[in-house]
Amino acid sequence: MILRWVSVFALVVLVGCGSAPFQPATPLDPTFVSTLTLSRDWTVSLQDGTFPMRQPFAPVTVAGLVYAVTDLGRVTGIRAESGVIDRQWELAVPVSIGLATNGTALFWGSQNGALVSMDLNGVELWRAVLTSRALSLPTVGGGLVYVQTQDGYLVALDESTGEQLWVYDDGVPRLSLYGDASPLLANGQLIAAFASGRVVGFDPATGEQLWAQNLGQASGRSDLERINDADGIPVVVNSSLLLASSYQEETLLIDTQTGAPLKRYGYGSRHGVIPFADQVVVLLNDDRLVGIAPKTGDLLWENDSLQYRRLTDATAWQGYVTFGDSFGWLHILDPKTGTLVARFPADHLGISGKPVSAGENLYVQGDSGHLKAFHILGH
Repeated sequence: MILRWVSVFALVVLVGCGSAPFQPATPLDPTFVSTLTLSRDWTVSLQDGTFPMRQPFAPVTVAGLVYAVTDLGRVTGIRAESGVIDRQWELAVPVSIGLATNGTALFWGSQNGALVSMDLNGVELWRAVLTSRALSLPTVGGGLVYVQTQDGYLVALDESTGEQLWVYDDGVPRLSLYGDASPLLANGQLIAAFASGRVVGFDPATGEQLWAQNLGQASGRSDLERINDADGIPVVVNSSLLLASSYQEETLLIDTQTGAPLKRYGYGSRHGVIPFADQVVVLLNDDRLVGIAPKTGDLLWENDSLQYRRLTDATAWQGYVTFGDSFGWLHILDPKTGTLVARFPADHLGISGKPVSAGENLYVQGDSGHLKAFHILGH
């Protein structure tokens, strides 16, 4: 977890070492035995020489290739089946966030506040100058590109030209987490979660606000205690229902047709939530994991065996919940019981980015600058 402090005159970034930097990480259980067997299919080095910083970078898949970018600005396209490098190019500037794709182009943000679109061979299509750097992946759809910036703006750009079409200013609290949730296109709306703890539905074409809800209740006397970011990407369940979570430990179920809150759960975090048929899985701020009943909000299970290990955002993969930690371990959890079923040493310097699932394959970009592909044997 990294904090950002915003004042009238300056932006000061307060750096932590994870979701709970002042607590010792829970040691891994030495008696643990995996009940699933992972196969590492291939490993590719994305950056030679110096190691990338701890950044939440994750790859994207397009037409049989896996594309990955490093903070130093190298893009690599890898053949998904073999792990052979197919193409590679340098961006010449440090990267703040990337990659996103619409299937024909790649999008990434630079540390100096630009959002760039390029084709799949590295040819730049356009470059838009933002008010500050992007801290979340852009969302592409309906001919537009939507991106949130560090200074609290939500910007809509033309997908073909990068021209700014509309902008929304939600402001930035005095102290907030360093990171933003990517906007979500669902049910004919653009839904964005902000550092203020607000979740807002927009008309995606015009930027007109359709509804807004506050997540959590900021409490405490200090700015640190009152942090209430909604940094996890909201998720849609049952077509018209939305789950959004905030740092103040609340998850809200929202009817996107009306914007009305339907249910509040007393569990939330900087991560998004992962819905399954009979439970919702939440990675809490202290890296405990909980399963809650969607209808009642009751706690079904709790797993504290990875507490303070600074977990990544999680992804649903092959019916399991998969995530990494800052020590480089990849973990797989059964969402029905909350039991860990597998772990694998995936990177010797740690994992900051969310694992990416693509069918039977899982891709993990580690802090050492290596990208690895996995699948479950016999699954």
